[in-house]
Amino acid sequence: MPEANKNRLTVTLPSDTEILMTREFDAPREVVFEAMTKPEHVSHWWGPRNSKFAVCEIDFREGGSWRYTLDVCGQQVTFTGTFHRITPPEGLEATEVFNEPMFGNPQWKTILKLEDIGGGRTRMTSHLFHPNKESRDGHYNSGMEVGAAETFDRLDDLLAGRPTHEEATGNPMEGEVEIVRVFDAPRDLVYEAWTKPEHMTQWWGPGPFTSHNRTVESCAPAVMSQPAVDRRPQAMCPSLPLCPVSVGRR
Repeated sequence: MPEANKNRLTVTLPSDTEILMTREFDAPREVVFEAMTKPEHVSHWWGPRNSKFAVCEIDFREGGSWRYTLDVCGQQVTFTGTFHRITPPEGLEATEVFNEPMFGNPQWKTILKLEDIGGGRTRMTSHLFHPNKESRDGHYNSGMEVGAAETFDRLDDLLAGRPTHEEATGNPMEGEVEIVRVFDAPRDLVYEAWTKPEHMTQWWGPGPFTSHNRTVESCAPAVMSQPAVDRRPQAMCPSLPLCPVSVGRR
């Protein structure tokens, strides 16, 4: 039986302009290649678990293009690319773009290789080459490692014939999430920091956010208006915690 850790995604940074992803799948490479290149399959696994496809278009030929638009927590993000070399089932070469200005609209060249490692198993290497360090950092810092891990776990589910989360629950966002964190402060101070606008505007949201307004009515039942902020699409990192927390799904 294959070792469990063999099927986990590993992400390394070989240089200032590269990202290298490696993962193994319990399926022949012909099957893996087809699942990675046909829209009727791609639409069932590409993207993190809390995403839904809005657009999945693939013109699978050398010189052809592809376009994926995902709905993540009510926000749409788009990835596009062009195929330059296709060698079934060994792999392909393509250019790709993450259309998100906040991260500099990073674009890169991808060399995908699928290796037959015997026993009906396949090793995937996806080697990403950016034009400069800024582009690489913008891509990597978008949280792509977490999103890519979830994405390839979904592909693994598809290849194994396991039901996807959407098929099992009927809703990718169904269920409750419990977040636990300990602060080095008395709870009276923590409560005040959570409920007074002059404090909340100093901490609510990750670093790239800018709070424009905050309205809090401290009465029962409390009514709170969330700040109007420059939303950071979490397409590649929807579950990436912004601080050390314990997260559990109910």
